[in-house]
Amino acid sequence: SGTPSFQDTSAVVEAFLIPGTVTVLGQDFSGLSLKDKTVTYNGEVHNVEVTGVPANATVAYTVDGEAFRGTKMAGTYEVTATVTAPGFNKWEETATLTINKKDLVLDANVPDKVYDGTATIENFADYVTLEGVVEGDNVSIDYSNLNLSYFASHAGTWTLAGNAGVRGGDLPNYN
Repeated sequence: SGTPSFQDTSAVVEAFLIPGTVTVLGQDFSGLSLKDKTVTYNGEVHNVEVTGVPANATVAYTVDGEAFRGTKMAGTYEVTATVTAPGFNKWEETATLTINKKDLVLDANVPDKVYDGTATIENFADYVTLEGVVEGDNVSIDYSNLNLSYFASHAGTWTLAGNAGVRGGDLPNYN
């Protein structure tokens, strides 16, 4: 008893190329999420964020077709996020980033004054405060129109009147 063997000894006469196409479909991402974000101005950079992104994927953010890496400026931004990865179909969604202006409080706390026949407050700038400015921002009190006075010709409790404002390059981030 031996081992049977088979050998094809015929020659290849002609090779044929069989025409055709194959489409390789990408898979869809799963578990990605993009949500609107609303914050109040705090001097920090904010952006929306795609969650659930796989390690091999790339995320690009744009606003009006321009690259967007976030902003600290108050306003409303329509941010488009695009996620790509080899072997996956492109994923694209849009979310709204809203950075609300921060409230400022301009206040005058003037101490009692002994009636001296005048109706003005000396050193009024010493009694005016501005609260709510983020450290490092260019916002300050504008004293140019401030002249605290009261309407009295005798001693009593009177309401102060005066105009003051704020100024500075970062003012668009504040109410």
